[in-house]
Amino acid sequence: MRTYRKTRQKSPPWRALAVVGLLIVGGGVVYSLVLRRPVNLSLIVGAELVPEDALMAASISTNSGQWQRLREYGTPESQALFQEQLEEMETRILGNSDLTYEEDIAPWVGDRITLAVLPAPEIGADTPLEALQADRSNLFIVPIGNASRLQSRVAQLEGGLGLQERNYRGVTLYEPQIDDPLSEEALNRPKTLAVVDRRFVLLSQEPSAVMRAIDAYRDNGSILRVPGYNQAWEGLPGTDLASVFLNVPRGLAVLAEDSTRPLNPEAIENPQHQGLASTIGLESDGIRFHTLSWLKSDSEITLDVESRLPLTLVNRFPDSTTMVMTGLNFQQLWEDHLQNAQTNPLIPLNSAWFRSALQQTVGVNLENELLNWMTGEFALGLVPSRGNDDTTFPGSLVVMAETTNTEATETLFRRIDRAVVDRYGFEVNVEVEELGQRRLVTWDTRRQGLEVSHGWLGDSVVFFTIGAPVTQMLLPQPDLALSRSSRFSHVVPREPDPSHGLFFLGLDGTILEDEQEALPLPLLRLPPEQQGVLDAVEAIGVRAGVQDERSSRYDIFVKIRRP
Repeated sequence: MRTYRKTRQKSPPWRALAVVGLLIVGGGVVYSLVLRRPVNLSLIVGAELVPEDALMAASISTNSGQWQRLREYGTPESQALFQEQLEEMETRILGNSDLTYEEDIAPWVGDRITLAVLPAPEIGADTPLEALQADRSNLFIVPIGNASRLQSRVAQLEGGLGLQERNYRGVTLYEPQIDDPLSEEALNRPKTLAVVDRRFVLLSQEPSAVMRAIDAYRDNGSILRVPGYNQAWEGLPGTDLASVFLNVPRGLAVLAEDSTRPLNPEAIENPQHQGLASTIGLESDGIRFHTLSWLKSDSEITLDVESRLPLTLVNRFPDSTTMVMTGLNFQQLWEDHLQNAQTNPLIPLNSAWFRSALQQTVGVNLENELLNWMTGEFALGLVPSRGNDDTTFPGSLVVMAETTNTEATETLFRRIDRAVVDRYGFEVNVEVEELGQRRLVTWDTRRQGLEVSHGWLGDSVVFFTIGAPVTQMLLPQPDLALSRSSRFSHVVPREPDPSHGLFFLGLDGTILEDEQEALPLPLLRLPPEQQGVLDAVEAIGVRAGVQDERSSRYDIFVKIRRP
């Protein structure tokens, strides 16, 4: 999305698709009003205890049926990894104690447990010694669903936990006795815990995290005060597995501290985005995310709610397509990328390098000769080769763009054709398409199996391919379009509607035209743990759209393999 300074003009919503969520809940309104606390309309249980500067907070279901369903997803390898992650989570909550979740927590816990990640505390003259070593800390907020069972279990364990008591702002803290707060023993300390208003148990390895949660509760300084926080959930449906909130300004600030590339300090101090909320639910064949992101109330940009053109370029990709991404207005997407790159160190593409490489290799000025006509729909896809093609490449990268100036577009490609002949000695073969009398150009790169081609798909859509020969699969129309195949329609969400972009990635192999075989997608091999998770995924679908001038909606579906 494009960023405008001070003029508050419109900008399209196609942002990095990314991931995870929340919803509204009406309970506790009267209680909150009586205590004059902000009303919690989210599915972050205990949000009133999460400090306003938290990097993120996630509420996770304690329903054993949900976790049993998750255990049944994926491959045997991914199921084993998932079980390991559950055991690690239990260790994080209970530390090195002899307690277990099933025996000591499950009988009394509420329907969700919240994990909040807090930044390092600010250091001042009155900072406790134990907080001096604190970095980012995990805070667990455990709602009490059955107080009598909790009391019974505590009575059985009384004296066996080796904890001492102290008071902090009217709340009793239970923590291990450690003589030197800066010692190695303190670094590996068991959890500090506290019970707040007989409703929540707080747990953290950092005592300062528990105290900051109490401060947030006593001073009404929780994430409920984040602008737009409660309103965000009104645009999301409820789900049963988990809810997530990301505090974008705080998160970007922490990432900037660890960044190895220079960022814009002014942009980091004044980010345009405020937050991201998501709800996560289980379905019979996968996991669905409903996500909403929103801008700060004083943001100098707004989102373009008037651009509601249907996405049609996906209809021009064959059903065997492995990956496709479509959106609107690549020109402003690029400008949005430049703006976000100033604050987000996770953005991988070096825009200066890309601009320079394009200029040096084929003599094209990115902004003046390419982006100025790419204001319509665009698409990027990976199309596998046919099984009988004589090629060493498994597929081809395909770029399509709707042009607003056909003459400028044709002139640009003629210049590029001349450049590859003059600079690299390629031969350029030109054919005239039967439909529309447009040029179809193929470069002879003198490398067997590598084809570079470009041409027209109708009057205003230009395409460019590099890799295996796939042009005949695109012209004049694919025999069966990807958008009409079940592997696409069952994965890519139908909402938000209207949408401004979509993404599809099929990891199930690709159907060959003449053989009922699967062509594996050529991906970089990941470390064993991550690769085990990836192998369990069959497909990913995303659809994005604008909700209003200050919020965008992203729906994501991850289809999981069955054993």
